[in-house]
Amino acid sequence: MPIAALAGGWSAQPNVAERFSAEQVLDHVRTDVRAEVVEVLRCARCGMEHMVPMRTWAADHYPVQSHGFGFDHDIALARLRGGSGMLLEIGCAEGDFLAAAVALGYRAIGLDFAPASVAAARAAGRDVRDAGMHRLTEAVGADAPFDVIAMFQIIEHLETPDTTFDDLARMARPGTRLLIGCPAPRRFARAYPHPERVGRSEFWDHPPQHTMRWTPAALRAFLARHGWAVTHVAEEPFSLVGAAASLTSSCGIPAGWYRRPGRRRLETLGWMARLVLTGAPWRYSGVRLYAEAVRTGAIAASASPSPSAV
Repeated sequence: MPIAALAGGWSAQPNVAERFSAEQVLDHVRTDVRAEVVEVLRCARCGMEHMVPMRTWAADHYPVQSHGFGFDHDIALARLRGGSGMLLEIGCAEGDFLAAAVALGYRAIGLDFAPASVAAARAAGRDVRDAGMHRLTEAVGADAPFDVIAMFQIIEHLETPDTTFDDLARMARPGTRLLIGCPAPRRFARAYPHPERVGRSEFWDHPPQHTMRWTPAALRAFLARHGWAVTHVAEEPFSLVGAAASLTSSCGIPAGWYRRPGRRRLETLGWMARLVLTGAPWRYSGVRLYAEAVRTGAIAASASPSPSAV
């Protein structure tokens, strides 16, 4: 995938173009590796895709964005009901999930590398600390080990996932629950051409945003290798109306017609028809994937990787 094409995808989005030019995106991806392309390698066994170079945003470059509560947060909170203990959220932003966990009876600490998010969380009375992935154990100190560790929309950004999960092992104990949310590999938006799509995925699903695309099989294998046993995996259910509305907005916002109600409704109906006719409700999922694991401490033998370029 040419880096220039990714940069063009970023700069074509009005809300991104205000902050980043195509050249700034190019420079950030190329900071460590002066490459003209991003190579996507896919494991023939588990289907995970990872990028070369595995380059992501730094704290002072990351586009400020709010993913908001989604399927992964909702299912995690439902499964946390009735429990208690110490919870750590990595990449907590302003701490909304922390507040929800506290309301369920947990004591909660959050970590984030964006100073503005940390300041907002602290202003709301939440215990949130400024820490990037290289300072996890230092930031939590004597508060470890934790009963629950959560990370939503984080694992796909990691540049050195093995190092991060080595750190997590030092913050866990046997029985610690790990909650992970990430983009779903079968999400509908990857199946249809639209302005946010570059190559086989959306522009934000490449460096400098995402370094990996996880599948349920990949999560099971990776977590087992680090001493975690997956206990629950769920893909977000497909929603015909939600999918059509999302694809309509991805087309209408860059083109400038999205605020015209008549055009928006007509385009949404068209997408609904196309989604049904191509079998999307049976073949694809919603946007997010959720996985839950428990700490066993038993390290699985790693299989030899078998990547192929895609």
